[in-house]
Amino acid sequence: MNTKRFDIGDCVIVRATILSDRQGETGEEKITIKSEFSEPKTGQVVGISRLQEGRVSDCVYGGYNEPYEDGHPCLDVRKTIPVWLVRFGKINKTVMVADEDISLDKDGKAVGYRAN
Repeated sequence: MNTKRFDIGDCVIVRATILSDRQGETGEEKITIKSEFSEPKTGQVVGISRLQEGRVSDCVYGGYNEPYEDGHPCLDVRKTIPVWLVRFGKINKTVMVADEDISLDKDGKAVGYRAN
């Protein structure tokens, strides 16, 4: 992912968002789920983050071979996904968007935001 593709404050068109969820009987698998919109939404880029997928298990050791207490969960990361953080309005929560589901809004007019 090219992190210089968008600047903070750019107006963008979003086709789908990413949600993080747990899978399995005991919730041991952390996965990502894509939620697509029926029609694209316009928002504003507010940052970049990473979403990690993997398996939740008991840690064997912590830090410099210092053992954790029994049952202390940790995530064995299998894959890291870079995501864009986007808001659809000034008071809306930030959502995660994959790089392939976002494009620059040519008009620069996001709903609820002023174009500079």
